Amino acid sequence: MLGVYASGAAILVASLVLGRALLHIVGLSVHTWLGGVVGFAALTIACPLLIRLPGRGTTVSVLLALITVAAMFYLWREDRGGRLLARRSGASPDREPTGPRPPGEGHPESSWALGVLVALIVVVVASLPFAFNERNGVLGEGIYTNDQAAQLYWTDWLQHGVGPEPNAVRFGYPTGPQAVAAAASESTNASLLESFNGLLLAIPAILGAAAHEAPKVVKAGLPGDTATLFAIGVVTSAVVGYLAVKYFIRYLASHRLDVFAWYRLALAAAAAAWLWRG
Repeated sequence: MLGVYASGAAILVASLVLGRALLHIVGLSVHTWLGGVVGFAALTIACPLLIRLPGRGTTVSVLLALITVAAMFYLWREDRGGRLLARRSGASPDREPTGPRPPGEGHPESSWALGVLVALIVVVVASLPFAFNERNGVLGEGIYTNDQAAQLYWTDWLQHGVGPEPNAVRFGYPTGPQAVAAAASESTNASLLESFNGLLLAIPAILGAAAHEAPKVVKAGLPGDTATLFAIGVVTSAVVGYLAVKYFIRYLASHRLDVFAWYRLALAAAAAAWLWRG
């Protein structure tokens, strides 16, 4: 289990650091545990692209390590009064602000402690299947299918690039989590099985740490226009997700993604020309 926890910790730290740096870049200059979700999303987007570079898993693990260290240095350099690396508001102690605060404001010690405690509890609970089963093995075993075994096969190909490209990967199956697991395996010298199970532990830990921000988000509230846009985004995402699962996966079973690649290139060229013309 040491390899599992090491891989999970590597993914968790990278997600928190990169997410916090990205949020600061877009203007949120306070610490928030929501950064872990943002960072993990960034990893699942970047890793499938970086892992195709020469060197495969080794290359992406080195690049992510350098980027994470650079993000740590950036946060340390940009920190002002503990607002990035702790939850310290800009007001003086004798003038405590009143009213709802935005997510990320509050008392640093209690907020950090609570977030870490929530993440640890989630990791312990997520580890129970391994403890009850008295082994660290492939999850999801069944008579007819073994989904994790297929995921491990794709992850091994992404990490090493040996053998023919799996059909699912060739047809465009999203490989973000698999690429993250491959990078974690290279970074911690853990087996693919351990790194993949570490990924399965890191995801609920990231969500658990972020979930304890929910009461603050609800308390802060959303302006009317923002709430309307948020609701439209949620409904649109649900509809598009349903249609993608129902129809697009069926399309991918017998078609390649070339048309979508050319479409995106054409759209990018059109957008660049429009921006250049002012």
